[in-house]
Amino acid sequence: MTLGARYKTTVNKVPVTFRANVENGWTNTIGQVFSVTRIMPPWAVPVPLIIGSCIIRQVSAMNTVIPSFIQWLKQTLTATDKTTQTSLRILAAGFGGYALTTSVQAALALLLPWPKVDTLFFCALLPALIYPAALLWIFAAPSAQHAWRGVLTGTLFCGILALIAAWLR
Repeated sequence: MTLGARYKTTVNKVPVTFRANVENGWTNTIGQVFSVTRIMPPWAVPVPLIIGSCIIRQVSAMNTVIPSFIQWLKQTLTATDKTTQTSLRILAAGFGGYALTTSVQAALALLLPWPKVDTLFFCALLPALIYPAALLWIFAAPSAQHAWRGVLTGTLFCGILALIAAWLR
């Protein structure tokens, strides 16, 4: 085993990837010292690994999957490089703009006191105005994080308004 190299094996028919690093307390049968990090689900049970002639006696379960994902998400959302900002804005424009348009459309369809034909006609033509306005606002926002916050806030507000209007009917 080469220290610092990545190794792949299977444990209980589950693929395991680990990296061997020098650290006290982790030894194999040859007497070399290893630290093993598994890329596995957090519910996986720590088991001894047998790789070739090396038996790694203890494997630490990866119990930091969700916190590390949240940390990665925060770093991505607060990144200042133009590529990340543009990618996040494109995602906000595509998915967030669609969600905002449909929630506004649903809220207006349930709240307008007009006859059903007029409401249907108005709500069918409305996305042609809302979606481009949302796209313009998303790309004019000071940051991608600000754009996502605004789109999600508007979507949540209109969605809750539509739910309340549907419940009161």
